[in-house]
Amino acid sequence: MRKIKNLLKKTLYVMVPRKYIIWRGNRNSKKVALTFDDGPTPNYTEKVLDLLSYHKIKASFFVLGKNLERYPNIGRRIVEDGHLLGNHTYSHKKSYEVSIREFSEELNRTKDLIKKISSRDFNYFRPPFGVFSFLTLWHCISKRFTAVHWSLDSRDFEHISTRHILKNVIGDKVRGGDIILLHDNNKFTLEALPVIIEHLQNRDFKFVTVEEMMR
Repeated sequence: MRKIKNLLKKTLYVMVPRKYIIWRGNRNSKKVALTFDDGPTPNYTEKVLDLLSYHKIKASFFVLGKNLERYPNIGRRIVEDGHLLGNHTYSHKKSYEVSIREFSEELNRTKDLIKKISSRDFNYFRPPFGVFSFLTLWHCISKRFTAVHWSLDSRDFEHISTRHILKNVIGDKVRGGDIILLHDNNKFTLEALPVIIEHLQNRDFKFVTVEEMMR
């Protein structure tokens, strides 16, 4: 199954223009993009933002509309701190299990919330669970969204341990152009993040948003 998914990914990467779908940036660069899904979450997202501010680095946050609606001040801070605010749908439903109409409503509802707090359109979308159907992908393209995936998964969503996250990220696993998947909703990610940042800084990587990665 993983081989099939990788083949489909490579096929889409070749066939679909890069402005509509991205998994990684230029492998010859020293850029990496930290991305955080499923927030904003009280305590966790704010502490992640504090850490990013301390190190003067930028990241990308793919938020759930239902959380952004509940904690708009955290969303505003994400934007004010110079980070990218991306769309992760309103309630994290699997895009291939809902109708196009419901999928569109999930996407647009969160888009409106993002624009309300940021006064700009962040047309970057990450599908829940990283999976979409061809119909939902086509819908995103028709609405000029860029679908953002990842090239390195920290697997922090498993909530196993800090060590588990570090094992999946540090060492020689990170390459230039990597988009790293993280979640700003658990203590293990929060504990692992300073180590990840220091490790990548020591390897002379530059932290950028997904938007900057695409340039």
